[in-house]
Amino acid sequence: MRPIIETGPRVTSRSVLRWQAEGYDLELTNPEVFDSAAFTSLIDAFEQTASTGGNTEFLFVLKTWAASPRSARVLRETCCSLLRWISTADEKPAPEQALAIWKFLFGQPVPTWCVWDPNSAEYRVDPTDWLVWYQSLSVGSCG
Repeated sequence: MRPIIETGPRVTSRSVLRWQAEGYDLELTNPEVFDSAAFTSLIDAFEQTASTGGNTEFLFVLKTWAASPRSARVLRETCCSLLRWISTADEKPAPEQALAIWKFLFGQPVPTWCVWDPNSAEYRVDPTDWLVWYQSLSVGSCG
């Protein structure tokens, strides 16, 4: 059964993590509050549930970032891939674990600014929706 996933244009329940945009990539601005052990346990739970070979690179990217959040960015492709795992619950086995990772990083609800285009086999980002979501990550803009 597909879980009910709340979506929306703005973050209304924030993560403790704060972000700076570099294009569509995100840089963590408060790495001192990042709980590497908690994040790694979320990645491990995702890995145990999503046992398909198609997630190997995605998991590698998340683990690499977690090992060095001060010097690495969360790339647009990583965000889009994570959103795809969340939004294709009927097709993939780990939407709850992917959602937990998203909430840890960014809060909720889950945005809809990125969609997978199967015809071109690439992610499409709506720049206006992305900007609304990104601005809502900032303190004082929830609501």
